[in-house]
Amino acid sequence: MALFTDHPVRHVLKGIFALVMGHVIMKFLPHSVQVIHLTQTSVTILAIGALIVLVVKHHRTAGENRVLSQGQEELILIAAFGAFCLPLGYARVEPR
Repeated sequence: MALFTDHPVRHVLKGIFALVMGHVIMKFLPHSVQVIHLTQTSVTILAIGALIVLVVKHHRTAGENRVLSQGQEELILIAAFGAFCLPLGYARVEPR
């Protein structure tokens, strides 16, 4: 079954609403490098988490509807975990 075919106008309006809300929220944030880095880090962590949930949900589906093999699923999870843990090495604050 194809995605987003039942109510295309409603889905387009939801996308526009999400875009406008993101723009409005960004206008209220202070303009500093720390806020930009925190925002980028938060979005990245949410995206990696969503990828992990997607792979786990895909793994639980049975039958011929699976697109990824088990090896591909494992590779995606290993890469996502590595991408999630990579910044921990750089997060150390060095004394001045």
